[in-house]
Amino acid sequence: MRELTPTVSRDILSINPKETFDGLTIPQGLAALRDYAKEQPEEATSRPTLNLGPVLSVSGDYALLALLLRDSAEWLKFFYYSVLYRSILHADEVVSGFNERAFVRVPVATRALLELFLYTFAAYRRIYQSQQEIKKLPPAQPRRAIESEIKLRDFLLKQAVGARINWDDPFGSTWQEVREHLKQTNVLSVMRILPGDQRDRVERWYALLSDACHPNFGSTLFVLDHERLTVDPPSFVFTRSRTGPIHLQLAIDLVSAAFCFSCVQLVNVLKLLEKVLAYYREGVALFGAKAGHEQDA
Repeated sequence: MRELTPTVSRDILSINPKETFDGLTIPQGLAALRDYAKEQPEEATSRPTLNLGPVLSVSGDYALLALLLRDSAEWLKFFYYSVLYRSILHADEVVSGFNERAFVRVPVATRALLELFLYTFAAYRRIYQSQQEIKKLPPAQPRRAIESEIKLRDFLLKQAVGARINWDDPFGSTWQEVREHLKQTNVLSVMRILPGDQRDRVERWYALLSDACHPNFGSTLFVLDHERLTVDPPSFVFTRSRTGPIHLQLAIDLVSAAFCFSCVQLVNVLKLLEKVLAYYREGVALFGAKAGHEQDA
């Protein structure tokens, strides 16, 4: 992950943002994500099975359940690492925006980071709930667990290939024809599942960041030379540089709380996904052993 330069880090710490998350500074939020990312491999591989059809009719119940758990674990790895590596890229964009004094880049990347947390949190809740339901099923009734695991595997598969356009023909005439079961969830609907004490703040942060990303008032503030504005009569001087101290203050005010929240919460939810992965590995070993006894019998 990229680092803030010492000068930029000092500049950021010299400014008191209008709002923070748990009193964290931007360098501290960045460090939380960086420290976690350092513990993970530079390159990761996921090897799921795209077509389980040929084995469905020839495997015993326990063998099939072990295979489904192994496949779900691989799709979960796909989801986990795609989230982790995207979070690193978005955080790098925030860092480069500050380092290169291209401050308009900062809220755009922070908004993407916040959306990534919301999407990941919603998916984790669904994965965890399904996992808990499957764990409650008696081990002696693998058929019910198989039915539940197939549904969860399909959900995990959607997290890998869900989209808003048809990626079979993204530049052609059928780009809008997304298959219904692959349509991606709108991030605004995901916000509703946040705990009440977080929901209001996150909705406001998202609105602030959206105004800075879209052709709205927030984004206009980044192209004004604030030091040469006059009120009476009004005179607006525009700048392409976006490097003034007021632009830095604006960028920090806009992203400080949302950026730190996103970094910290992404790390939290990624750690929870690691626990689900561990459960899958245990399940593969357990039902793989049962499949061996099933075959011997």
